[in-house]
Amino acid sequence: MNYLNSDQRLALLMHGGTASTGGKTGLAMLRYSPLSIVAVIDETQTGGEPGSAHGD
Repeated sequence: MNYLNSDQRLALLMHGGTASTGGKTGLAMLRYSPLSIVAVIDETQTGGEPGSAHGD
């Protein structure tokens, strides 16, 4: 089984999950993951910072 290593970069695909409770896993990854998250992709949000989409 392949797992992510701390030296790998991660992009989150969240289609509408940054502005609703539908993206609970993705939002938890943004807040608590030790992995390097380099992109958050959400077709309903354009520009801005990820924190502004979910209230941080």
